[in-house]
Amino acid sequence: MTADWDALLSPRSIAVVGASPQREKFSGRILHNLRLSGFSGTLFAVNPKYREVDGVPSFPSVTDLPLTPDLLLVAIPARGAVEAVEEGARRGVRAAVILSGGFAETGPEGQALQERLSSLSPAMTLYGPNCPGLWQVQKGLVYSFSEDFRPEILRPGPIGLITQGGALGRTVLDAMEEGLGFSYWFSTGNEAHLEAADFLRFLAGDRETRLVAMILEGLKNPKAFLQAAKEAKAQGKELLALPVGVTEPGLSGVRKHTGKDRPRPEELSFWLKEGGVLEVADLEELLSALRLFQAYPQREKGGLAILSFSGGTGALLADAAHREGVPLSCLSSRTQDALASFLPSFGSYRNPVDLTTAVLGDPELLLRALHVVAEDPEVAFILVPLPHRLDRVDAIISQEIMAAKPLLPKPLGVIAPSPSFPREAAFTLYDGTVPLFRHIPSAMKALSLWFQRENPPSHLEVKRVEPR
Repeated sequence: MTADWDALLSPRSIAVVGASPQREKFSGRILHNLRLSGFSGTLFAVNPKYREVDGVPSFPSVTDLPLTPDLLLVAIPARGAVEAVEEGARRGVRAAVILSGGFAETGPEGQALQERLSSLSPAMTLYGPNCPGLWQVQKGLVYSFSEDFRPEILRPGPIGLITQGGALGRTVLDAMEEGLGFSYWFSTGNEAHLEAADFLRFLAGDRETRLVAMILEGLKNPKAFLQAAKEAKAQGKELLALPVGVTEPGLSGVRKHTGKDRPRPEELSFWLKEGGVLEVADLEELLSALRLFQAYPQREKGGLAILSFSGGTGALLADAAHREGVPLSCLSSRTQDALASFLPSFGSYRNPVDLTTAVLGDPELLLRALHVVAEDPEVAFILVPLPHRLDRVDAIISQEIMAAKPLLPKPLGVIAPSPSFPREAAFTLYDGTVPLFRHIPSAMKALSLWFQRENPPSHLEVKRVEPR
C-alpha cells in the first residue's frame, strides 16, 4: 500500500492534537516524550483550552494552525479524532498517527468512524487508530504516551518489531535492558490504512534491520503479507512471528482488542510458513530466539554440544533438545581423549559433557573444555548450563565465558534457569552479547529454529548495528 514514509518517520513539523500540560493524561505525555527524544523540527499543540502547552504554541483546531504540518499525532476521543484528521486532509497534511481508541474494536459505530478514516487514504498516510504510537530506536525518536520513556533506555540494534497491540510490544522492548537492540517498533493498532504487511515491506528495505519479530493478531491482507515476507527473505532478513488469538477464547479477545477478524490458526500458520516466517508459541520463545539470532545470524554446520558441571542438568538438557529436534553432536574420539586428559576421571567426555563440580573450584577447566569442544567439526553450538545460584562462582564463570567468547570459533550460549541467578552475572553476559536463556523449553525451541533455518546469502547481509 502506498505510504509517505518521509512524512511519517522524518517529519519537519508535527502537530499534537489533544496536547495537554497534564502529564497524568496520556495526551499530556506525547508532546513531552517528543521533546525528550530530541525532535528538532517545528512543534504545535492543538487544544482549544490552551494558548500554549509546555512552551509550545497551541491552537484551537488543525484548521487554525499557521502552517501545514507534515504529521499529526492525534490523542482525543474517536469522533473528534476523525474530524481533526479530516481537517488535516483538507489542509494537505501528509500523515497522521491516531493513538485514540473507540473505533472498530467497539462495534458498528466505531467501525463507521474507522471507515471515515480509511476513506482519507492513500492521499494521507494513516497509522492506527487504537495504537500506542511508534518508536524509531535508531533515531531516538518516539511518538508515544508511555509514562516511563527515557532516552537512555533505547538500545539501537538489528531487530525490527511489528505488533498489533501495545503492551506485548513494550514487553519485548523491555528486553533492551537485557541486550536486545532494535531499529523500529511499529504497533499498528486497527490498521485503517497501513497494515503489518506495509511495515514488513518497509523493514525489508531498511539496511539497519536484519531480523524482524512480529506479534500478530490477524492479517488484513494475507497475500500482501506473503509478498512482503518473500521480499524480506530475498533481502536476507530473518522473520519470526508469535500469533495471538489461536484459540476461541483468544480470538474473542483479539476482536475486542483491535477489532480484527483473523484466519483460523491453521490458515495463519500456512501463510507464515509460505513466507518463510519462523513461528513461536509464546513470549519467552520469541525472546529466546531473538537473543540467539541477534548474537549469531549465521548457522554453523554440526550439532549442539552441552558442557555441564551437573550430570543431571546435562541429561535434562539433552532430553529437551531431543524433544525439540535439536541435533546433538557426536564428539570425536580425539575430542573425548583431549577432555579426558584434564577432566576428573569420574566425569563424562561424551555429549552431554559432565565437567563435574571440579569446575567450581577451578573455572579454568571450563575454558579448556570450551576450546577443545569448539574445535570439533561436528559441533555447531555450545551450551553451558549454570543450574543454580552460586553467587561469586557465577560471576567468575560469566567473566571467564566472556573472555573466552572472542577466541572461540563456534557460537556459545548460557542457560541459567534458577530464579536466583545473580543479576551481576546476568548483565556481564548481556553486555557481552552472549545469549543468556532462562527457560529450558524456550531455549531449545530457539535452538531448534536456529538449526533449521537457512543462512541468508552473505552478499545480502545488512550492516550489523551494534547495541550502544
